[in-house]
Amino acid sequence: MQSVNTIVAALNTTGFFWFVDVSLTEPDPSLGEDGQYAYQPTTGKQWVKAGGVWTYLGIYKGLSFRGAYDNSATYSVGDVQTTSGTSYVWINATPGSGHPAPDTTYWQVLAAQGIQGPTGATGSGYGGTSTTSLAIGTGPKPFPTQAGLAYQNGARVRASSAANTSNWMEGLATYAGTTLTITVDKTNGSGTFADWNFNVVGQPGAGDLSSANNLADLANKDTALSNLGGTTTGKAVFKSASADAALDTLGVVDRVIDQGNIPQMANFDITLPSGYDEIEIGLFGFGCSVSGAGLNLQVSTDGTTFLSSSYSYAGHYITTADTTYHGYSAAGTGSNIPLSNLFPAGRLAQLKIRLARPDGTSGNKLIRANMDQVGTDLQPVQLNVMGGYLGGTAALQKLRLIWNGGTSPAFAAGGTYIVRGVKKKP
Repeated sequence: MQSVNTIVAALNTTGFFWFVDVSLTEPDPSLGEDGQYAYQPTTGKQWVKAGGVWTYLGIYKGLSFRGAYDNSATYSVGDVQTTSGTSYVWINATPGSGHPAPDTTYWQVLAAQGIQGPTGATGSGYGGTSTTSLAIGTGPKPFPTQAGLAYQNGARVRASSAANTSNWMEGLATYAGTTLTITVDKTNGSGTFADWNFNVVGQPGAGDLSSANNLADLANKDTALSNLGGTTTGKAVFKSASADAALDTLGVVDRVIDQGNIPQMANFDITLPSGYDEIEIGLFGFGCSVSGAGLNLQVSTDGTTFLSSSYSYAGHYITTADTTYHGYSAAGTGSNIPLSNLFPAGRLAQLKIRLARPDGTSGNKLIRANMDQVGTDLQPVQLNVMGGYLGGTAALQKLRLIWNGGTSPAFAAGGTYIVRGVKKKP
């Protein structure tokens, strides 16, 4: 019985807590005696009973540190967040979100950000200058300079002339007191200067090539190319003096030599490339500015004079003026190789000329011309002419297409041409 009385006495003390269920907003008024406390663990709320009534005291719970403020997070009493270096604790009885500090309805300063401290002392820096007169050159160069610089022994330092920064010398340095000594191993420019500025620079890479030299400073270009996996042919191409020489090395012979627009003139001269056993010339979309003109072909061996009475030809070409434009078969010699005696205005054509042995080999130089002419009111007519220059071994340098007849004939606008080297001279 004594034990029961002891327990009852203990329950009647003021230190006893009534626990409030999570579903309740306040303690049951029928419970407890004056001087006793009620506590809700889920919220931290606390009450005391006085005069038979539970009186709300507030929320008592430990702090929960939530880190930097998150505007979308929900905060409740005791949650601590940090904004701009200051810590705030949530004090509103109702949990909530979207209330940034320093809104005093929800937050109370827990620890304010401190004031900025004084600026520290300036540390040692690089740079520095010297007015000592020294000549650009290799080897040790002592420069009297300022004290308190940050250079460590072994740093690589460049001394540049302030008047012209392309005059400089650099190397590994030692620094003591007010003297910076650079053991120079790399220079640029020449002369003696007394306006030096110092800067830290990087160690040059092995090989020390200059981009301005475009690989001309390679000690052995063949070895360098071999190290890159180049072949003997690759070396020859790499060392070729021109694009044509490189293509020759690779055996590329069928290539474009010249191309462009046909001028609106009565004569159109085409310079022939040398070194080819066959040359092909193509004219596309060309016409004549007037009706009734004839198109002829000539060649020159000196680039200035076009030969006369030195051609033979055979084949068929346009020679009548009726609407069918029949080809006329003929053969002969003369000052021109005829391609057309009557070329109507408004018609367009394409012409392919192939020259064999043009560059001075023995025997006649053969010229084959194929021309297609198409009009809107007639069927296609293909013209084929085989001609030849009967001269000796002189190389052909130019070919001329010339209009004859009609009134001031000329090439119409819009035509283009291309010259190809097809077969190299053996």
